[in-house]
Formats: sequence, structure tokens, C-alpha cells
Amino acid sequence: MAPIESLEQVIQSSQSQIAQDPAAHANQLRNLAKKSGGNIILGSLLPVAPPTPVEDTDVPAEPPAPVQNDPLDIMDPAQSTLAVLFILSARVLPESPAPPPLQHISNFCTNFNPEHARLAPERVTLLAQGIYTLAERNQALPEAIPLLMSLVRRYPPHVGYLTTIHPLLLAACVQTHHFTTVVPLLAEGITEIDTQISDVQYTDNLQYHYLGGCVYAALKRFKEAEDFFETTVTAPATVASAIQLEAYKKLGLIQLILYGELRNPPRYVSSSVTRVYKTQTAYLNFAKNYGIASPNEIPASDVEIFTRDNNMGLLKQAVARIPYWAVHKLTKVYVSLSLAEIGQSIKVSDPATVKTLIQTMITTGEIHATISPSGIVKFEDAPLQTINEAEGERLLGLARAQCLKLMELDKQIAKSKPYITAALREREHSTTDFGGPGFMAEESDYPGALGLKIRGLGGGAWEEEMA
Repeated sequence: MAPIESLEQVIQSSQSQIAQDPAAHANQLRNLAKKSGGNIILGSLLPVAPPTPVEDTDVPAEPPAPVQNDPLDIMDPAQSTLAVLFILSARVLPESPAPPPLQHISNFCTNFNPEHARLAPERVTLLAQGIYTLAERNQALPEAIPLLMSLVRRYPPHVGYLTTIHPLLLAACVQTHHFTTVVPLLAEGITEIDTQISDVQYTDNLQYHYLGGCVYAALKRFKEAEDFFETTVTAPATVASAIQLEAYKKLGLIQLILYGELRNPPRYVSSSVTRVYKTQTAYLNFAKNYGIASPNEIPASDVEIFTRDNNMGLLKQAVARIPYWAVHKLTKVYVSLSLAEIGQSIKVSDPATVKTLIQTMITTGEIHATISPSGIVKFEDAPLQTINEAEGERLLGLARAQCLKLMELDKQIAKSKPYITAALREREHSTTDFGGPGFMAEESDYPGALGLKIRGLGGGAWEEEMA
């Protein structure tokens, strides 16, 4: 099989017998791209011979300049996905002399064959990075969002796969404040990471969850933001990443907004990440004095740090929540108080402002209370929450589905080479240390790598109900 060495051969290959074997075709195109100057060949235009000049003996005519022909004009991305992908990903590189027109990129993102594109994940990454860089360079970042969204939706087997496209899409949405655009994608969640599908790196996971947290924080959906930032912070690490530190800073401020205090970090947070966060005195001092010291007493040097970190917005929202948390504390001590007494306790002198605050908290369900005409606030216990049968069945169905998904993942992990290697190493270690079989010898008592043994799954009442 002759190697591909020119742009003309790339075009011909997409219509030849080799195209019937996409894997072999991808390897041939990859070999061309790896050669010195390979991307220059892929990113070039086809020369077209100039028309023959008309003979005129009286007026010597200058020969017309050669005309360039764009190969993307004559190729169908649906039928020639790999060839178009390699050409496009070369032409979006910064050094490309012929950046592709937007319509060609859009045409590819809308019509490419996902199964064929997955044979060249590194070129999909190049294309996505090039789309982002090209749009940023042209100060047209919003134009990159629908293109990257189309890639994210169409390229992986399903949207639960994390790809190198995800953080680029989120970065574009955050920078252009198109927050709501990406919320449906974030809501679907990530359940799969496969480096054969996309050449994701450790930082891709960090960036995706960090930027997802930024999206939710900007929309004031703080519970979801907390989940995303916590996922970033708790990612395994021997050395703390700058992304993890930034996520930790935002996580602390969001917890003050949500709970009025810092929550203890999960036990599985890397000690290196915790150590670095403990050096951030501005954040730790603010959390320590939250609700005690006056917000006006924050040192100017700390304010500069919050400003530099782009966290002043979260800081102001945390400060605005201080009176609310002061009221929460009162509900745990008193049955009733006057508006004046509440105002004195939470350091708000205007009774009208206090009344508005209490009414807001009642309306949003933060507290359960009534305000009498004379200005007495009577605190009440929260009513017992109930759900109807249909909602109960829906929630139970979701729980069953999650259990089944977890058990399937458990089985896959148990069959993976890294897990088997680690299990054998642990068994040898336990045998050496204790002179007998260690805890791994009991592995057969539990299905899968995580020791999942969920009653009703794989036999029993649940299986009957789901049949």
C-alpha cells in the first residue's frame, strides 16, 4: 500500500479502496501528518493552472496569477470524514497559511461520521483547540460555541464521555458569559473516561469540573457549583494543581453562602492540596471571622487578593448572606422575637429592612415563621415533607438505575489490568507481612472491585420488579 505524500493523494485516498478500511486510512493520514512538513501539506491549497493568455502582438499581456483551489470545496465531510478532519485540523493551526472559512468548519461539525472520527482522536483535539484559538484570535469567541457544542454532542458514543472538547467549550462559555448554553450538558454529567475515544489528560478533568463550577456559581446555583468544585478539589494528586487551589478558594466561599460556615473537607482530599490551601490566609481569616467581624474590617491586602483571584463577586454574596445566617441562629434559640430585637441581634437598625429580610426567608423556605401585625416574628418547625406514590416510584427507579450502573462499572474495574495488578500486589504484600492470605483472599466473597453486594440486584425482589 503506497504511502500518502501529497494533498492530491489525500483527496484521492478518500475516494479510493483504502477509504473502505477507515482504520487503515486513518493510519496512512497519520503517517503523513507525522512527517516533517506533513501538516503544511495537509493545510495547503490545491494549485490550479492559469488560463492560457490570448495572443496579442500589439499589447503584451502579463500572465494571470495562479488560482488556488480549496479542497474542502470538493469534499463531503459525511463521506470523507477522516480526510476532511486531517485537512481541517491542519488548517486551524496557528502556523497555517490558509485558515478555513467558518462554513467549512461548521459543515464538518454538523455532518462528520463520529465512528470514523474516533479513529483519529488526536486530530479531533487539534481541531477543537484550533476552533477555540481561531475564534479567540479573531475576537469572535461566541462563534466557537455552537461548533464545539456540536462536536461534544456528536463525537463521543454518548455525552457521558469526557473529551478534550469539554473544557474548551466551557472556557468559551465562561469567557463570553454564555452560562445557560452549557447547563444542559453539565446536568447530564460525566460517567465515562476512555483515552481511546479522546486523548484526555488529567488537567482536562480538572478544567471541566472547575469551569462547570464557575458556570453554576455565575448562575447562583450554588449547590451544583459546590459539587463541581469539590470534584476538582478531591481529584487524586501528589502535587496540588493550581486549578485545584482556585477551586478550593471558590468552594470555601460558596460553602459560606450555602451553610454559613466551612464544611470539613472529605477524607480523600489529597494532603498536598489541603496543605496549599492552608497557606491562603486571606480566605481562612475571612471564614474564621465570618459573621463575627464587620465586613468593613477586611484588610485591604486581603481585598486585593480576592480581587486578583476574581472572587470579589462571591465574597460580596457571602457578606450579603451574613444577616440571613444570623437569623438562622436565632431560630434555634428563640420561639418568637420582635422585629426590633431581631434587628438588634443581626446588627440591622432599620425595622423595614429586617421585615423584608424575614419575609424573603419565609418566601424562599429558608425559615418557617409568621409575622404578626404588631411586628412579632414567631418561628415554627419545618413541616414534614412527603412525596406521593408516583414521585416515590420515580426516585426509586433512579436509585435502581444508578445501582445497576455502579455494579456494571464495578465489574469493568475488576476485569481491568491495573486493578488485577494492584490486587495481586496487595495479596503478595499481605501474605508476606502476615504469613497468610490477606484481605484480598476474601475478594471472591464480593462481586467486583468495589465489593458491591447490593440486596435485590442480581436476584431477589428488585430483579422481579424490574423484569
